[in-house]
Amino acid sequence: MSKIKNVVVVTPVWNEPLAIIQKLRNEIRQVKEKLNDKGVALQHFFIDDAALFLPDEYPVIYRHTENKRLAQTLIDAYSAIPNLKVKPDLVIRMDSQEHNTAYILNIVDLFSETDCEMVILPVWYWEEDNRPSMNEIYKYLVIFYKGLTDMDEKTILGTFNQVFPMGFQAYRPEFLKKVLDKLLLAQKKYEKLFNEKMSWGLDLLAILIAVDLTDNWDLIFSGFMPPWKENRGHDKIMSQKDKAKKMLTVFKAISKNKT
Repeated sequence: MSKIKNVVVVTPVWNEPLAIIQKLRNEIRQVKEKLNDKGVALQHFFIDDAALFLPDEYPVIYRHTENKRLAQTLIDAYSAIPNLKVKPDLVIRMDSQEHNTAYILNIVDLFSETDCEMVILPVWYWEEDNRPSMNEIYKYLVIFYKGLTDMDEKTILGTFNQVFPMGFQAYRPEFLKKVLDKLLLAQKKYEKLFNEKMSWGLDLLAILIAVDLTDNWDLIFSGFMPPWKENRGHDKIMSQKDKAKKMLTVFKAISKNKT
């Protein structure tokens, strides 16, 4: 266990409006200043999946000239981490709209003070009429934690992105490399099983792989955030649930042949 000194945050972007991107940049800048006061450096990069509104001058870790969807975008970003000039000892993956940058500070503290190798930060989409009590939130988290540890398909599918979106994640780089190796294997298996490219669901697949590889993982509830309604239609939510089922199928296929 050692103190975190260098943090890298990566954010995938495609159709996010410029105002959302700029707001995130400003919030990241504030977090960076707080971390710098603690002797921790932070680098923030976008993952450009042929983004429609990303300014050219913003830092990019990987760039697509055509939209390749989220799964390939994350794989390319994770593969590019070792090529950075300043090597991180913590990698955080977060979205531009629905994840609270203030929790970066909590993530850094967790990894500095424990042997944790991966953390998931569930968020609750809150509109004015549906905010649950924290008692309910913790019940959901316990159910999901047990579902993951037991690899219970019904619980996982009923919670991931249906109760909590969980794209907000963090990894130690050496552990992320182990997860990435399995993701690349899973990507090939997915294409063989379903005769299509992976598009969505890599965050779930990464969680399943990580929990299978280590007991040193954790959950941090990352608060209530307003949903990006234009990006959360019913049809999309149902499509994502179908893709999550496929990710579970792929995970089971690759976990049969552990090395």
